[in-house]
Amino acid sequence: KNGPVSASLAFGMHCLLTSIIEMQGQSDVARHALNAKQSWNQIFNNLEQQIGPDATSNHYSFFINLERYSVLRCLAEPIGQASTECSSQMAFFNPLMAGSYLLFANYVIGLDLGSCTIDSIGQLRCVLHMYNAFKKTGLVDDIALVQEVSTVFRSSKPVWVLKDQPEQGEFCKRFLLSWGFTPIAATHTIKHINSSAQRIPEHLKNDCRKLLPIQPEDFSTSY
Repeated sequence: KNGPVSASLAFGMHCLLTSIIEMQGQSDVARHALNAKQSWNQIFNNLEQQIGPDATSNHYSFFINLERYSVLRCLAEPIGQASTECSSQMAFFNPLMAGSYLLFANYVIGLDLGSCTIDSIGQLRCVLHMYNAFKKTGLVDDIALVQEVSTVFRSSKPVWVLKDQPEQGEFCKRFLLSWGFTPIAATHTIKHINSSAQRIPEHLKNDCRKLLPIQPEDFSTSY
């Protein structure tokens, strides 16, 4: 069948396949636990590299999100002192638990964290609205990377407010709506922009609602 694979089925298949490998003598549970722990640590090592002194510059909210998610590493650490390193590995990274932890980490770090960093300061909305407007007015052709992102978020309500992407004549209003402006404030703002080169009055900018967050289920059916 076409469609997302349930998490419970993924966990069960991981346990079944690992057991088969073990019974056939091609591997052992201890070695599997070590490999799984190394994979788990690598996920968080990569994450923490983005926070360290060698990290590239970015908006402060990006680093706040990284720090929040990096603490999830402790989920696979014992409370107190483990009797041996092997016992700790076997408790947290036995065939069943290893599959659960690694799937959890990849989904949460890859999709959940990704969803709150890709638009942390509204950058996704800005880029996609400009790209849509430029394409539909003939100013640019397809840009591979941006087109791929646009396809992923083509039906995202937080980005487009409505299901369809805006057409000519509604670019500005739909962008303001996605930025949190109320319909009335968006209409008044557009009239002000068309009639004056002055800055938007503060009372119009303040008449905004809270932005809709980008959720993982907006772009991942299996989340």
